[in-house]
Amino acid sequence: MYDAGTVATGDCDEPVTSGLASGKHNAGRNCLECHDGNHGAPHWTAAGTIYTAPTGGSALSGATIHLTDAAGKEIILVSAQNGNFWTTESITFPLHARASSCPDDRLMGGTIPDGGCNKSGCHDSAMRIALP
Repeated sequence: MYDAGTVATGDCDEPVTSGLASGKHNAGRNCLECHDGNHGAPHWTAAGTIYTAPTGGSALSGATIHLTDAAGKEIILVSAQNGNFWTTESITFPLHARASSCPDDRLMGGTIPDGGCNKSGCHDSAMRIALP
């Protein structure tokens, strides 16, 4: 999601500071390896982890993730205490994504072909989803 040259033109979302889920576990791993509907974990259609730097840094809690699917449906998620975000909403791929937590607001430079944001070759340990 992080693209240093793509600052969103809209207003940023204020950080959410209360009522955040814990995110439980496995921050930074490909959530859909287990949350695919086949391994006993809840089935998620898109999931990932957001950090304070593209190299990882600290987990960013309370950031707002905006996903817009190919049908124009917008899904708004808030990152948990460990930076994880997820949805069970029905999605038409590909997705466009934006991460926001004032004063930072970033658009993803491309599209998401499926819901595994932290998978190898996307936002793995080499380039994390991050703000700023």
